[in-house]
Amino acid sequence: MLDGEPAEGTTLLPPCPTTDDASGDGTTDPVVTDTSVPDSDAPAGCTNLPVEDLPLPEGDDELSGEGPSERPDGDDGDGWAQQPFQPTVVIQELVDAAQAKVDEAQEERVEHIARVRVLRRRIKELLAQRDALDAAERDAAVQLGEVTDRLQLRATLAFVVGDNSRLGVATSNEDALRADAQAHVVGQVVEDELELISDYRELRASLSDDALDVVARLGIVEDLLDAALADIDDVDLRIQDLELEVLAFSNGAQSFISGIRFPIGGNYGVPLIDSWGFPRMLGTPDEHWHEGIDIFAPLGSELVATESGTITNVGVGRLGGLKFWLTGDSGTKWYYAHLSDFAEGLAVGQRVQAGDVLGYVGNTGNAVGTPYHLHLQMHPGGGDPANPYPLLKAASDWERSARASAGLPEIPE
Repeated sequence: MLDGEPAEGTTLLPPCPTTDDASGDGTTDPVVTDTSVPDSDAPAGCTNLPVEDLPLPEGDDELSGEGPSERPDGDDGDGWAQQPFQPTVVIQELVDAAQAKVDEAQEERVEHIARVRVLRRRIKELLAQRDALDAAERDAAVQLGEVTDRLQLRATLAFVVGDNSRLGVATSNEDALRADAQAHVVGQVVEDELELISDYRELRASLSDDALDVVARLGIVEDLLDAALADIDDVDLRIQDLELEVLAFSNGAQSFISGIRFPIGGNYGVPLIDSWGFPRMLGTPDEHWHEGIDIFAPLGSELVATESGTITNVGVGRLGGLKFWLTGDSGTKWYYAHLSDFAEGLAVGQRVQAGDVLGYVGNTGNAVGTPYHLHLQMHPGGGDPANPYPLLKAASDWERSARASAGLPEIPE
């Protein structure tokens, strides 16, 4: 059993929120109570037991990362001295280097655009040459181009289904029916290809060498144009990522993760609060600097993967409540805490993609009674925590800007 995982057979359930309108004025203040019947609007699979009564994992709880006794590295330390607060500082060299990459990519885009223009002019010239042929050759040249395109598509299709046509031994009636249908499709593809090849040969035989040269050149240039347009799409995506990198470093980020996603897939409190380094649990044995940030959002809001990676621990803790760790492909470890529930099937070793739903916002652990929120920590290279605010603020601003540019509704605040 990994450290921080629940004992075998333990069920991890979030508390059920209920409403208490003691004021009588119609307003409600969600609180966690120990009632026998969960609230009807509560998340599925919640429990009427307070989080402090939920079973804790055996051994030391190393998942929370919110207190000196629950550090990810297991270092008990002595509280304040364990993680001295480091203020966020903008490193101009990082900003300048990121901007230089943006400028370089922009120059590359200009080159691709110029290439597209040249190729389009060349296509116009070749089309004019084709149109200058006599009527019979012109029609045959047009047909030859269309047949050639269809043959290319057929070749791609044959390649895709080719391996699947080796049917092997059917293991059930359903497999046998599927195999018969597949064999019919493959046979039809072959028959169609033979007809196309026959048309192709006849059309080529009817054209002069000059006409064949025009058709061949036109096909080559059209392929080059498609590739050049694809290059523009690729560099546009790269520029977006690089501009996000500039924004992150301008906010004071110390590192950048390509393809970063904001961890809440829905409405959340804006502007974000940079609570990195705030004092927490003063006067208690768990006194510490805040080693992450809190992002406030409605109960049950989806929590998504900030980057592609692997789930490395899932559990419940005294401070963090329902929580998990995601180790990203960048080597950064992300800690999500105070969840109301995990995504169905979330498990250690699970491979996830950026944006996949991993859990839901809550206020379990030592957050009971506070507004619903996500506590998120960022550990570059799996080491000491770093302030995630500059990077996540950039991701938030970028996603909101992208929605506005696309004409999509704003994310509610």
